[in-house]
Amino acid sequence: MTAFAYFGELAMGVPNVMTGPSAATEALENTAHEHKVLRGKPILQDGGEDLDKRSFSFFFDESFCDPQDAYETLKSVVRERKAAALVFGTSGYDGKKYWPKSVSVTLQKTTAGRPHRPAGGNT
Repeated sequence: MTAFAYFGELAMGVPNVMTGPSAATEALENTAHEHKVLRGKPILQDGGEDLDKRSFSFFFDESFCDPQDAYETLKSVVRERKAAALVFGTSGYDGKKYWPKSVSVTLQKTTAGRPHRPAGGNT
C-alpha cells in the first residue's frame, strides 16, 4: 500500500503507523516593502518570496490507532527541529524541505450517548 506522504522518516497514511491527514492547506506568499513618500501614495518594493507553509489536520481514533502514541509521534517530529523533505506518494518530491513549527491537539466527542454524570449525582 502506498503512503499518502512521507515527511522525512515519518510515513503518513500507512495502516498501523499513522492515519493520513483529514485536511491539508498550502500557503504561498510574497513580501512587499512599503516606502512612505512626502506626496502621493507609498511606493512598493518587491521583497521576494516568503517561506511556503503547509498544514495538516489528523484525526486519530481508537478504532484504527492509539491516539496518544500517534500524538507523541507528531510531537517528537516537532521537537527534532529539523527540516525534512515532504514527499507525496502520488506526485513525488518537488525539491522543497519543510521545518515543522508546531503541533496542537483538539479533543472531540465521537460517540453518541448521554452526557457523563458524576457518580452520586442526581438524575
